[in-house]
This record gives sequence, structure tokens and C-alpha cells, in this order.
Amino acid sequence: MLVMLTGAFGNLGMATAEALVRAGHDVRALDLDTKISRARAAELQRTAARAGINLDVRFGDIRDATYVRHAVLACDAVIHHAAILPPTTEHSPELARAINVGGTECVLRALEELRTPGRLIFPSSVSVHGPRLHERPPVTAATPTRGTDEYTRGKIACEEMIRASRVPWVITRVGVSPDPGASSVTLDTLRMLFRISPKNRIEYVHRDDVARAMAAAVTCDQALGKTLMLGGGKGCRITHYDLIQTLFDALGLGRVPFDAFGDESYYTDWMDTDEAQRLLNFQSGRFEDYQAELAARMRPIRLGLRPGRRALRWGFLSLVRPR
Repeated sequence: MLVMLTGAFGNLGMATAEALVRAGHDVRALDLDTKISRARAAELQRTAARAGINLDVRFGDIRDATYVRHAVLACDAVIHHAAILPPTTEHSPELARAINVGGTECVLRALEELRTPGRLIFPSSVSVHGPRLHERPPVTAATPTRGTDEYTRGKIACEEMIRASRVPWVITRVGVSPDPGASSVTLDTLRMLFRISPKNRIEYVHRDDVARAMAAAVTCDQALGKTLMLGGGKGCRITHYDLIQTLFDALGLGRVPFDAFGDESYYTDWMDTDEAQRLLNFQSGRFEDYQAELAARMRPIRLGLRPGRRALRWGFLSLVRPR
């Protein structure tokens, strides 16, 4: 099968492309023409060649109707990852809506012009259910949605647009899938993370498991017309405190005091993933895998921080504590 993949050279996009190659699918990879995209395209081309898979790379803008219309031709399925993520969505809401909602509309219209459109697999987010600290877990596909910022309002708008189209679809709501290779986090983001109550529930899901689910949805006819919850399963149910403590452990900064956090509710929760797992059989990663990956990535930094870690820990906490 030929699968069109948008946002192909982002972190989740690359993982999905590799999962598609392993599943034996030809891939038409779409993304912006950047230095990083070209480097990752070359890497993916080598992977595809070793597997005997055809890789067709097409650089362009997802808002360009002509570009998208040509790209969907002859595709059996489309996985639409291209999107702007928080906090950029909140700093640049007009751009976010143009890309996240406008880009999805562009893909849908191109598919609807085909006599027999391929299926669309769309990654939404658990965050569309709104803050959940004081609600009863887990969230399900039937749990009401509540947009609370530009990102979640955009995801909800895309879900509604997809359901109203004539295109066969699978919507997935993805849990918390942090990238252990992320190299920079702003002070504003860190302060936001420490305003959140440490008791907020989180269901972690490994990026490779999300990619595996996306690839499986390409051929799973039972998934058509369904909204599926992509979390790591009961072994990946943690709290916000667990996630932040994992970062501190990776940096060698010791225990995070509970009173360093605020009391805000956040839009994460544990998830009912039974149906998604039954249909897509994607869960394999554990939260411990992320902890090990992050610790390995941070080892050079951790060793460099060791001489002054007590002072650094005090200084860091003084910067991020809610005021």
C-alpha cells in the first residue's frame, strides 16, 4: 500500500515513517523544506532502500491546495501529522489555526475530490477532554470534549470536520508522549509545568508505540469510523510528579519537594485503551523505558552538573516555584 505521511520529518513523523517501512508500506513523505527535513529524508531513504520500500519525498506547505492535491493521488491512506504544537500554538494562534485546522481542511478537500478516497488517520490528543484533576478516570472516546486553548480548540475542530466528511477515517487521541531527545525547554514552559498540581494523572505512551498504532490503522478496517485512545496502558499510568521527578533524576538533581508545585488542574488523565489495543496491538513500551532513555540522553549533562548540583537545584527551584 502507498501511504501519504504529512509532517514526516518531525519526531513522531519519523517514527511513523519507520513503522510504515517495517510494515512493508511504500511511503510518500510530506514536510517543509528545511535543513533538518533534508537530513532526515536522506536517513529515511537509506532505511527504505535497505527494506526494498519506495520512498517518495515531496517538500512543500500543507496549506498549499495544489501541492496537497497532487500528493494524495494514488494513495491508499493518509496519516496527517503536520501540525504546530504548544506553546507555539498559544503564542501564534492565527498561524496555528491556519496550519492545524487549515492544513487538515486542505487534506480533506483533496481526498474528497478523489472518486475513491483513501482513509485518513488523524492524531488528536487526550487534551481535548480539558482539565481532569477533579474528574473520575479514565477518559474514554465518549468523554465530552472541552477546548481550553488554541491547540485543543483546533484539534476538536479537526475531529468535527473529519467526521462530517465523506472520507473514511480513524481518529486517535494520543496520551502524553514526551521526546527524550528534546534539547531545549523555555523558562516559561518550566514555570507552567510547576504550576500544575503534582497529583494530575498522566498516561504515558512511547513515541514508537504511537507510530506502531498509526501504521496498524492503515490496514485495520475494524478501526474505521472509530475514535481510539492511544495510551501506554495500565503500566504507564503515572502522575505529574512522577514525570517531573524523572527529569530531576536524569539531571542528578535529587528529589523534587511536593510544595514546589502549584495546584492547577491540567488536561491529561489516565485513558481507557482497551479497544485501541485490541484493534491495533501497539502497546509495548513502559514508562521505565522513557526514564532509561532520558537518563542516557542526559548523562553528559548530569556529569557536568555534578560539582554544583546543590546550588543549581536550589536556583532552579527558586525560578520555577509558583509565585
